[in-house]
Amino acid sequence: MKTPDAGRVSVFLAIGLLAVSAVIGLSVDGAGRLLTEQRAHTVAAEAARTGGQAIDEGAAIDGERKVLDQVRVKAEVAAYVEAAGAELVGEPQLGTSSGGQPGEERQTVAVTVALEYEPVMLGLFGMEPSRHVATVRAELLDGPP
Repeated sequence: MKTPDAGRVSVFLAIGLLAVSAVIGLSVDGAGRLLTEQRAHTVAAEAARTGGQAIDEGAAIDGERKVLDQVRVKAEVAAYVEAAGAELVGEPQLGTSSGGQPGEERQTVAVTVALEYEPVMLGLFGMEPSRHVATVRAELLDGPP
């Protein structure tokens, strides 16, 4: 004998399953986007640090002021970013910043990288990949440790 409520539980479960799937998808892809943003920042910071270590070794060994070797900086940064699986946006920017003492200038290396996040679950519902860009600057410290 059929009751007028037959089949209504199935509809309720289908709607509930869809809602739970949406929440899981938002959680998974939201966390993935945040992790990709953090990884882009980490790769940029490490690439800038790597570039900041590319000093003119000959001058440093001779006791002269440590200066960045521009050719080596670009090569080291590009190699690091490529090994990390990221995209280098433009070239590393070399510049200066004011140091801790009046009149003191420090050399800087600024690196911009980009990573792309491909949605895992929400891609099924049309969510497009997102591009995450991070820029970090490192200073070359010249002086006693």
